[in-house]
Formats: sequence, structure tokens, C-alpha cells
Amino acid sequence: MTTNVSGLVALVAAVTADFAARGIVSAQGVPVQVLSGLKSRSLWSFPRVVFIPGKFDGTNVPKPLEEGRLVPPEHTKSDNPRELATWERLVTCSIYTVDETDIQNDLLQISALDNLLESTLQSIYNAFTPNVKPIGGNNREYGYTGQASIALGDAPVTRIYPGVEFTHGGEILFTFTQKGPLFDIPIPTVTPTVFVLSKSYAQPSPSAF
Repeated sequence: MTTNVSGLVALVAAVTADFAARGIVSAQGVPVQVLSGLKSRSLWSFPRVVFIPGKFDGTNVPKPLEEGRLVPPEHTKSDNPRELATWERLVTCSIYTVDETDIQNDLLQISALDNLLESTLQSIYNAFTPNVKPIGGNNREYGYTGQASIALGDAPVTRIYPGVEFTHGGEILFTFTQKGPLFDIPIPTVTPTVFVLSKSYAQPSPSAF
């Protein structure tokens, strides 16, 4: 059975590859880590970008997270397998970084966080846009199918202050919608075999003179 790659997993892989190709680093030259999942957010204290399934408010208390909605498929005339629905999935992006040049300097911390936010949006855009070729390649080279899309809409940006896990640096959250198809079970196809019918004829014997 063929298993489709999760759109969120593919997004993380694409952003990771784009960060590496473009050399995205923190203010201290440390490569920025790209992670996924809510647990990852609380385990790492270095500059990172975490993609969290659902609409997350930044508090570390048990709670349900809204993950969007299922709507009719965008492509009703899709091939085998057919599209069953489109998942308008909510994803929260948590961005943390710090400029250790002077951790008490708010201007340095704001600048570091703003720069990483901009780089993250660039990589998300490159991952979802088939016709845009970033420095490191395009989204198809990252293994992304190009069938999903992103919608920022009216996405508020939330600053976590004071930091939940950290005593310095800054963290911001924003939520976007990742739209991707959910497919039916593929229908087995039978390839017809072509038979070539031939008819043999008796060859006349040569005439004797």
C-alpha cells in the first residue's frame, strides 16, 4: 500500500532544506533548527523554528487544539486515487532566537527575531509555490508534491512575554492554514494484454516441368 507523506511533514522537510541551502543562521552564526511538534518547542533553548499542529496559544497547559476543518475537494475530477476532501489545516509557527551580543538590549533582540520571522516566511513560501525557485532549488527537489497551498489570511502575530522556557531572547507565534488533499484508496488497474492473431497459409509447391 502506498502511504502519502503528511503535508506538515513535507513542509518541515522543505523549510529545513531551504534553511540549509540559504545558510540561515542566528545572530551568533549558529544554524537555525527546524522542528515539528509541540514537545519540540519546550525541549530546545537554541534558535529554532517549530511547526505545531493546530492553533496554539503559547501556554503549556493541557488543552484541545483546533486543527482546521475538512471541506469538499478542490479537484473534483482528480485521477486515481481521487480526492476525498481538502484539509484546511491550522498550523502554528513558533520562532525563538536570541542575540547574545547583549541579551539586555531589546533592539538587538527585536532585530534578531524580525529577521528570523522574515526568513521563515520566505522558506514557507518557497516550499508551497511550485514556480518559485529559491537559491537552494525548488519545492519539487525537496520532495514536495506542490498539491498543497498556504493561506496566511488575517494571521495575528503573538509575542510570548515573558518567555515561557527562556530567560532571554524572544519568541513569537503566528498561525497559518495549510490546505492539502486527502485521497481515497487507489483502485487497482488492469492493463489489457494485446494478442496478435496470425493466420498461416499453405505455400503452393513449385510446378514441375
